[in-house]
Amino acid sequence: MNYQIDAGVCEPNTKIEDRICPICSVCGKKIFMFDDLNCPNCGSPIWDVVTTGDFIIGDDTLIRYEGDKSNVIIPDNITIIFNDAFADFNHITSVEIPYGIKLIGMWAFMRCEKLKEIILPDSVEKLYDGVCYKCKGLERAVLPQYIQNIPRYMFFECNKLKHIELPQSITEIGGYAFSGCSSLEKITIPKGVKKIEADTFRGCDNLKVLEVPKGCRISKDCGISKSCQIKRYM
Repeated sequence: MNYQIDAGVCEPNTKIEDRICPICSVCGKKIFMFDDLNCPNCGSPIWDVVTTGDFIIGDDTLIRYEGDKSNVIIPDNITIIFNDAFADFNHITSVEIPYGIKLIGMWAFMRCEKLKEIILPDSVEKLYDGVCYKCKGLERAVLPQYIQNIPRYMFFECNKLKHIELPQSITEIGGYAFSGCSSLEKITIPKGVKKIEADTFRGCDNLKVLEVPKGCRISKDCGISKSCQIKRYM
């Protein structure tokens, strides 16, 4: 199965520009939205689908989790976690993501409010918008060491997240990435980041220290409170 990135709207009044879109192997058209596992253009199956335990899997893509376990272990043969795959599963407290995952789709773990920790393996090459959107119980997150961007809404309103270390490979941080992370106290921006976008830190009321590389532009609308100390480093 081939994929492309395209635009769509997946939250009320929230335009999202970054999502995984399958390309139908029969008609060759991009699939923006679908209600079942068939192409809305020609009716052909989008994937060769199998159900493995609690997982709906198509080829190497984890399409959707359907279980009731609080501790989830993702199978080893997966390379893509699809958009919304775990969205709104409020009973999940932990998820084990194996090395070999390359793409994690938009809203993949959205509103998993009891999820306490997420460790993303270094095999991940791309994160899409809102992966941990409103994971209000999230206390710890480990990012892949080689990704270049943190997408928009990545940790939006993860209000228990106190600390996160950003890999030095990061060159771009999307808007609202940490907005509403009200427990976050300190963060160091990697040297490759040239600009902090609008609303990136809006609602980070307890952010005390922001370490920023010299030359990095800070948007006046980035949301940093007046009490936050900005430290520049070479």
